[in-house]
Amino acid sequence: MSPKDQEISNAQSEMFIRSLNELLSKISKPLGPAPKRPDPLEEEHLMLVLLREALIEKLKGQGSVIC
Repeated sequence: MSPKDQEISNAQSEMFIRSLNELLSKISKPLGPAPKRPDPLEEEHLMLVLLREALIEKLKGQGSVIC
């Protein structure tokens, strides 16, 4: 690995570690009261909508025509 590649790799590693540290600091803060759980039917509906959208995107990527 060239010195320039090593420098880039080190910079990327440092950025990744900083991002992880930021996330960990947010997680370790008190969260307050637990958020209200969504209605199971609402949750299921959301999952189905997201699944449908993902399938449509996948089919579009394969050149399929979506009606």
